[in-house]
Amino acid sequence: MVDTPGDFNLSGMLPPDLSGASQAFQTAWIVSILIASVLSNLTVLAVVMCIEDLRQPTNYLLCALSGGQMLQVLVMAPQAAVLLTVAGAHMTEAACVVQGILFMVSITFTPCILGILSFDRYHYIVHPTEYRNRFTGRSVPTAIACTLLFTLTMAVVGLFQGNSYRLNAGLLVCTNSAAVSDVAFIVCILPAIGLITYSYVFIFKEARSHSRKILPSVCYDARLKDFKAKIKTAKTVMLAIVIFFLTWVSMVLAYVVSSSRVEPGPGDMLVLRMTSLIFLLSAFPNPILYACRNRFFRDAVKRLFRRTANAVKDMV
Repeated sequence: MVDTPGDFNLSGMLPPDLSGASQAFQTAWIVSILIASVLSNLTVLAVVMCIEDLRQPTNYLLCALSGGQMLQVLVMAPQAAVLLTVAGAHMTEAACVVQGILFMVSITFTPCILGILSFDRYHYIVHPTEYRNRFTGRSVPTAIACTLLFTLTMAVVGLFQGNSYRLNAGLLVCTNSAAVSDVAFIVCILPAIGLITYSYVFIFKEARSHSRKILPSVCYDARLKDFKAKIKTAKTVMLAIVIFFLTWVSMVLAYVVSSSRVEPGPGDMLVLRMTSLIFLLSAFPNPILYACRNRFFRDAVKRLFRRTANAVKDMV
């Protein structure tokens, strides 16, 4: 069995100020984010699947992003709430391994999907004539499936160095301390970051070039309106990227620093706990972002709610 003490103050893993009322606050925070994340991301999935107008390749990527963010909160939040409320909680070694693998997948799959989504926006804006032929109803689901398989493979690679999964008291989740797991993590992340950087550098260049060509001649040309709409979608994706990486990077850096020490102290665990709680915040803002910046998405959500309400009335 893997010991997972519920009161970390008593076990000496964290400073005294993380007991009592603080644990109650953390539990309320985690449960609130869990509920908000599941409801908001399920709304995205339901809207895209149920509203025919939104069944487009790009929106399938948004569904994959919502699925990845639900996975990260479902892997972390339920166990964290149990550990903070149930004294003497424990889990089997097999359960710890499974959770560690899913945790690795959840923190690598989302940035990889953000990379593909950025590349999608790059082609949509810079190569519009080729876009429909490259990002089709088959190629996008295939890319999503390959990404999931790739991240899962990289997560399982850590087992080849033996079972090094242990409960991380700061993150409240099982992690793999094997060096090969760290290498696999880097192999997953670097291509995603490179793809995001490449895509937005060229989107920015195209935006500057486009403004120089069109703005001096025709201010209200239809082409300008169309281009602005395209840039708005790229900005929405960029906001989602910024929200995710601001919270993700802080947690990863805290984990790297604590892992580099022979014996991480209470201060390291405290920073890890704070950054992990902040990281959970990235799991639910995206659907709100889509609704605020996309009128078609807002209208689709309203149509879905009306359709659901009418179906409920008919049943009653």
